[in-house]
Amino acid sequence: MNPHKAYDNFFYNKKNLTVFLLLIATLQILFLLFHTSKFKIPNALKNFVVSEFTNQTNIKIENVFFQFPNHIEFEKVLFLDEGLKTRISIQDLSIELNTIFPTTIQDFEKVHVKKINYFSLESQNNLKLNNLELLSKSDHILVDLEINYHTSSLNVKGDFKYENLKKVINFQKTENKTDIDYQIIQSHLQSLENILRNQDYTNHYNSYFSIQNKLNLNIIQRDLPTSPSFTQGLKLFFLYDIFQEKIEHINLHVNEILFASNKLKYNLVNFRSRSHNISLFNSSNNLINNQTSVQNIKLSGLLAGQIENFSMSVNKQQDAFEVNLFIDNNNSTCSNNVIYNIKNNTFLLNGNNKFIPQLSNLQISRKKDMVKFVDGEKLSISFRSSKIPILSHYKNHVHLRANQFSVSESPPGDYEAFGYLDENVSVILDYIYGYMGDSIVHGEFSQKWNPLNYNFKIKGYCIPSNINAWLGDWWDKIWLDFKFSKKSIPFGYFNISGIWNVKTSNKTFGAVYGKDLFYKGLPINKSLLNVSVDRNKTRISSSNSLHKFGKLSGYLSIPRNEFTSTTPMTYSMSGVYPLNDGKMALGKVVEKYLNDFNVSMINIDSEGQFPISHQENKTTSHIRKEYSAHFNSSEKGSWNGIKFDEIKGTIKADSSQFDLNLPVVKMGEGLISVNLLSKFIEEMISLNVEIKNVKILDLYNSAIAYQNANGDGILTDFNASTPTDTGLIDLSLNSSGNSSDLMSFKGTGMIKLQDKQLSKVQLLGFISKGLSELPLPFPNGTLNFNKLEGLFELENGKILFDQLTLSGLLSKIVSKGHFDLKTGELDILSKIQIIGNIPIPIINQLAKLTDPLSMFAEIKITGNWQDPKWKLSINPLK
Repeated sequence: MNPHKAYDNFFYNKKNLTVFLLLIATLQILFLLFHTSKFKIPNALKNFVVSEFTNQTNIKIENVFFQFPNHIEFEKVLFLDEGLKTRISIQDLSIELNTIFPTTIQDFEKVHVKKINYFSLESQNNLKLNNLELLSKSDHILVDLEINYHTSSLNVKGDFKYENLKKVINFQKTENKTDIDYQIIQSHLQSLENILRNQDYTNHYNSYFSIQNKLNLNIIQRDLPTSPSFTQGLKLFFLYDIFQEKIEHINLHVNEILFASNKLKYNLVNFRSRSHNISLFNSSNNLINNQTSVQNIKLSGLLAGQIENFSMSVNKQQDAFEVNLFIDNNNSTCSNNVIYNIKNNTFLLNGNNKFIPQLSNLQISRKKDMVKFVDGEKLSISFRSSKIPILSHYKNHVHLRANQFSVSESPPGDYEAFGYLDENVSVILDYIYGYMGDSIVHGEFSQKWNPLNYNFKIKGYCIPSNINAWLGDWWDKIWLDFKFSKKSIPFGYFNISGIWNVKTSNKTFGAVYGKDLFYKGLPINKSLLNVSVDRNKTRISSSNSLHKFGKLSGYLSIPRNEFTSTTPMTYSMSGVYPLNDGKMALGKVVEKYLNDFNVSMINIDSEGQFPISHQENKTTSHIRKEYSAHFNSSEKGSWNGIKFDEIKGTIKADSSQFDLNLPVVKMGEGLISVNLLSKFIEEMISLNVEIKNVKILDLYNSAIAYQNANGDGILTDFNASTPTDTGLIDLSLNSSGNSSDLMSFKGTGMIKLQDKQLSKVQLLGFISKGLSELPLPFPNGTLNFNKLEGLFELENGKILFDQLTLSGLLSKIVSKGHFDLKTGELDILSKIQIIGNIPIPIINQLAKLTDPLSMFAEIKITGNWQDPKWKLSINPLK
């Protein structure tokens, strides 16, 4: 034994131990100093670590922190789309590692995410995953999270093997890097969002899953909702073999399912669905084996009612699908079988469907009311197929028969139809015979499914309004204004096509030949009406419509409801128009003008356009109103109470002005010409009137009638004193003024009246009456006047004149002054010339010498014209 060597060894080992203990102490001090501190990882290191895990470039990571010894926190992780918009946002992600250099998710001991938001491309609502937590336990990972969408939630718990999870969500490795396929993740989230979208209900579910060799999933509704919910009492069991890629079982039972689609609400009561042995990729095995049943399908909304005891089975045997559909209740017995050959893309359909419509409780919404959808004694639809076509190249044939069948309260009828189904399952009924109400028709019908294109071809004796209920409001509105005689059923043919539930897709063309029909009160004895309807307008035209006064041709084009704010109603007509009977035919706008007329018929050539709206008493102002009309009539009639024996004229109007030109308005042997131009923007009217050789009595009566029709005027009806029936008037007036103020008119004119009892005309009677009361010795016959003539001016509601002469055989009165049309006030100064009206110069001079009174007698007339004040003044000679 060497003591020195032993001591040296002991001392050396002691020094190593001291160094080791010092290192341990240092590490412990460092751990105590830094284990509660977080270090922000530089961007360069962060990007390097991310690049080691994935090749994805659409991942944006913000603010990564490391906490000693194994804790990493991500403040935010964003997945961007091609437009660099955020589609998935992960907030507050924390990871605890069980190794310093993790290479797979199994190296993550614990993962926790506070919130994951999925921003949908199709909805404003966000799909949210809250409090996601993954715990690694040996070869298992435990999952706990809550999924929220709108007011619904799903609590998910489960466990899985990482290697098996990759088969489910398609994680892949390329170049030893984990490539998490963002598009696949997004598609899964989008699928989940699509299930929940558009269902405004509150639902809460619990879910448990396990991924070992098989995916086992159970979902149970955890509440019994008292408010409307998507489901009630849901139970789902799902078993999927991961390695064989086959669904072994899907069992779904729901007490109630409530959802909405296309203005319909569905409530499925006691829904059951079972499927097994569904191979997703191996076509040699059964692809589908499913049985589904619903105890009651309750409908509300556009269609209301219920369908009881519905069941369906779907099976796949080798290269063929087989589907069976059954309905069995008190009003329906349906049994249908269809076999679809995948290889040949063909199908065979056999079935019998019998309905008793009068026992059905289905109702449909029509014009804000619910009416019975179908009614009648019997409806049967049968399908027959043969592997080898017999009568045609189609294998599947259809036979339909109905007795006293009605749709949406249409007149009941009997129908029979034959046809077939083509390779796309489109329905082609190439022979249809029907008796409905007063109509007997035959034709064809076809129906496709994607989209829902249909086509009717109808021909026969038919009242078009009988089938309003079949074709919807757009068809109804064409014929609302027509009335057909049941004693003379019109003959018609129509080709009607469109897409169901797409109003603007309807197209119709055809014709109706009818007798004794009415259009908005307009009686037509015979007519061939051509009808065409497209997405923009309805056009009704006729080249030869006969009525009791003659023939009329033209067209009327009415915009569809969707285009009334941008498209005007247009029309054109020529021929003999029964004006009194047809005032409503062109709509409210034209009717307003025609109501001023009263004449049985008029020859017309007119065209124009007008705004129209859903409510006829309203118009859309930004559409130009334009029309023109050339018209004449030799029939007696009236306009605003003004009677005429013949009329001829033109009307032109647009959004800026209205121009009425009446060169011929005959009253007996007289003639009136009128030209009126109204400018809307300036609110100005110019009026030119010329009257020649018209009876005073006729004109006066017309003036009374006009002011009575318009509720304004100063004239009153004649009493006992009237002009003779031979009294005539000539008048001309050129004036203009503001359209809103008749008293603003200014102009000039001329008047000439001739009547042997002119002094008794009420307008002038105050003169003769006043003269007869004057204390002057007038000889007999002196005050018998037969003519009034002179020039006048119209200004601010007053008629002004300075030489208005009232004359007779022996005397005359020359007046100047004015007459206020609004108040009836007079201010007239008149000179009387007795026996001074003989048109021979030498006798006229002798009369002045023998009758000096006429040289200085003046009469001042004031007050109201119905009660004038007279004052006689005798002035000395100047």
